Amino acid sequence: NSDLGNDFGNLVSRLLHMLHRYCDAVIPQTKTLAEEDQLLQQQWKDCSLKVLEAYQGLAFHSALECLWEMIRSLNRFIEIRAPWQLAKSPEHREKLETTLAILAEGLRLVTMALSPIMPEISKTLWRALGLHSSRYHLERDMEWSHGLEGHRVEKPMVLFPRVEL
Repeated sequence: NSDLGNDFGNLVSRLLHMLHRYCDAVIPQTKTLAEEDQLLQQQWKDCSLKVLEAYQGLAFHSALECLWEMIRSLNRFIEIRAPWQLAKSPEHREKLETTLAILAEGLRLVTMALSPIMPEISKTLWRALGLHSSRYHLERDMEWSHGLEGHRVEKPMVLFPRVEL
């Protein structure tokens, strides 16, 4: 439960908040890619292959391990890039927008890959990212793209409310 709330839920909440605050709730264009952006994309490429292989072998735990490592990497990317700092300076606007676009695409891909295990959460996130059709093919559509650019995201949400015991 803590992985859901602390890692995945936190990623969703932070990204949606930042998109609303800094980009008027619209996913921006990816501009120039830095080396760390490309490394994150390569990590996804490697992860997606492992996830597909795990699903084919019904090794859902292996798929989840890989996906959670990707989620942790996306969260680290937020900490390293510090979009809240980039937003303070107009000369960093392009880097801010690229950062948020990369994070949105990473979340889209993780959401799609989690759909066999967490179908309802995936549908909720799909809509939150401004995607109205949940029709996709895991093997064909798990490549990094720029298809989210220009999509309007929903208001930030608490995906996994804390349960007090």
